[in-house]
Amino acid sequence: MTTFEELACARRSIRKYAPDPVRPEDLAALLRAAQAAPSACGAQNWLFVVLQGRKDIEGLARAVEAGVRRAHREFLPEAEESYVEGRVCHSTFFRSAPLVLAVYMRPVAYADARLEAAMRGAGLSYEAEMERLARPDILGLGAAIENLLLCAQDLGYGGCWMNAPALAAPEIDEYLGKAGEGLRLMSLVPIGRPAYTPREKPLRPDAVEIRANEEA
Repeated sequence: MTTFEELACARRSIRKYAPDPVRPEDLAALLRAAQAAPSACGAQNWLFVVLQGRKDIEGLARAVEAGVRRAHREFLPEAEESYVEGRVCHSTFFRSAPLVLAVYMRPVAYADARLEAAMRGAGLSYEAEMERLARPDILGLGAAIENLLLCAQDLGYGGCWMNAPALAAPEIDEYLGKAGEGLRLMSLVPIGRPAYTPREKPLRPDAVEIRANEEA
């Protein structure tokens, strides 16, 4: 039986997928695992939009391509076409996946209403307030996505936490009918059976610092 440590350490980002569909019961399990994640004050401030089928996923890929090209015209107008094409491919590899989730974030209220009111009274915006509190809104989304990816690993699927498509958030919002709803696109997560065996991932030795707890 696989231990949780083995499961977590075996997870890899998968970028090529076999054509096998994600079974309905597995999709339900993935969504349950994601929604069970911890969130600020139990807000569950996420929305998962599930896309299945070639037509919907290809439409999403075209929206991402248009947005990535727009962003590069805006920020890197001098970039050569080969570079832009490479960024488009990097942002749309999910085309081969049988299932893609668009992960949106809703605003979240902090539990301490008195402190929140004081912050607002001091002129802090919602974004500044969340920064002061170490972004509990974003941390919840990260936990939900990690739960989703670990559940996918457990069920024999692979996935990838994609942030490059966020450059195309306006185009994705328009394609999914989410424009103007007060939501923020955080990630696209393709899911499918891996079409290859990923490499081992070395762990950074400087990522952990353990303080000695010596008695005086």
